[in-house]
Amino acid sequence: MLRINEELFFILIIICFYAVIRGIFVLKKYKKNEKVGLVIEIMKLLFAIYVGMVISVTLFPLTILMNGYTPDIRHSMNMLPLVTIIWRAKYILTGYNGDVTFAIWLLIKNVGGNVLLLMPLGFLTPIIFNKCNSLKKVLLIGLLTSLSIELLQLLELIFRITLVRAVDIDDVICNVVGVGIGFLIYRVFIWLARKLKIHYAFKLNQNDAKV
Repeated sequence: MLRINEELFFILIIICFYAVIRGIFVLKKYKKNEKVGLVIEIMKLLFAIYVGMVISVTLFPLTILMNGYTPDIRHSMNMLPLVTIIWRAKYILTGYNGDVTFAIWLLIKNVGGNVLLLMPLGFLTPIIFNKCNSLKKVLLIGLLTSLSIELLQLLELIFRITLVRAVDIDDVICNVVGVGIGFLIYRVFIWLARKLKIHYAFKLNQNDAKV
């Protein structure tokens, strides 16, 4: 069994790759005397870092099985909505030898973690991609992103690259909820920026967001 646990290294590779490619692009614009927005460039860098973090959290560590053992992926899959969440909620009263605090912590970690995972996507998407400035478009991007993550995790299970992943429709539901919350936070941020007349915030909202 070979274990690959280099999440930080992977994030650094993505940051360096983005910095080189984006740096070349910005340099060309600068030579042409075209305007380069510092604020939006910082937001794009943060977005690249965020993407690297999501990949490292959801797809690493990798555990390559080399002994011929094939796990039963049926035990790592749930396609019924809310089943896992309800099961964990019931476990608060019946599981873990009556340790209610631990059971609640696991529920919050599982549900809250999946909500928080893609929340920044809902906030950053309308900033980075001006055409994706409606709630429907942002939710669609969140849904496709979450489904892609679950598909990659399924492939990891099928090809025996991991033993610790679970493919769960509840993760997708929580992810999409997180994206929606992130978008609402973005809308509140832009509203406050207008009220307080924060100049730089307007550069993050070149197109008004729509529901």
